[in-house]
Amino acid sequence: MEVLCPVCGRKETIDKTHKDFQKLAKAQTKTHICESCNLKIKAQAASANDLLR
Repeated sequence: MEVLCPVCGRKETIDKTHKDFQKLAKAQTKTHICESCNLKIKAQAASANDLLR
């Protein structure tokens, strides 16, 4: 299945072994954020949390 990251626009192909494949196939989830964007978002959230403390 080919998916598009809404953050960076990267196209990725995921197979049945990918953790999000079933959700996307059943249309329970409509978006897939690629791993590099996921890591960037987590890092930004962690640094924002550090600023709030």
